[in-house]
Amino acid sequence: MLGMILERIGLSFFTMAFIAIVVFVGLELMPGDACTVHLGRGASDTALENCRGRLDLDRPAITRFLEWSGNLAQGDLGVSVQRGKPITDIISYRFRNTIILAAMAAAIGIPLAIFLGVVSGLRRDGPLDMTVSTVAIFAMTIPEFISGSLLILVFSVILGWSTGIVLVGYKAAALDLVMASFLPAITLSLIMT
Repeated sequence: MLGMILERIGLSFFTMAFIAIVVFVGLELMPGDACTVHLGRGASDTALENCRGRLDLDRPAITRFLEWSGNLAQGDLGVSVQRGKPITDIISYRFRNTIILAAMAAAIGIPLAIFLGVVSGLRRDGPLDMTVSTVAIFAMTIPEFISGSLLILVFSVILGWSTGIVLVGYKAAALDLVMASFLPAITLSLIMT
C-alpha cells in the first residue's frame, strides 16, 4: 500500500514537471514574450528592452527555467507582472478557500461513499444496490455546473434553505466561508461519491 502511494506521488511530480516543461517551451515558441503582452504590441523598443531587462527575459530560456524551478521548490512563485506583488500573496487566501472547500467536500463525500458502499455490498444485486449504483454513476457523469445548478434550484429556490450564491469575500473568516460553501461542498461530494 505504501509503495503504491509513493508511486502515485512520484508520478504526480513527474506529471507536474512534464506539464511545466511543455508550457514553458510552448510560451517560448510563441511570438512575443511577457513584456509584449504586458506593454502591448505598440510599445517602443526601449520600453520593451527595459522590461525584458527588468524581468530577466534577456537570459537564455534554460537558465530562466532552472532558476524558476529552483525558486518554486523553495515556495517562491515569483512576482506578478501586472500587479507587482508576490504571487504567493495574491493566491494565499484563494488557496486557503480551496482547501476549506475540498476538506468540506471530503468530510461529506467520504463517509457518504463508505456508507453507501457498505449498504450496497450487504444487499448485493438487490434493488437497493442497483439504485445506489445507478444514482452514483449518474451523479458522476453530470457536469459540475449542471449538478450545482440543480442543487441551487432544490436547496435555494424550492426549499429556501440556502442562498443561491456565495456572498462572502475571498478574505472572509474561515467559519463564514465554511457556512457559505455548503452547497458547493455538497456538489463536490456528490461527484466524489
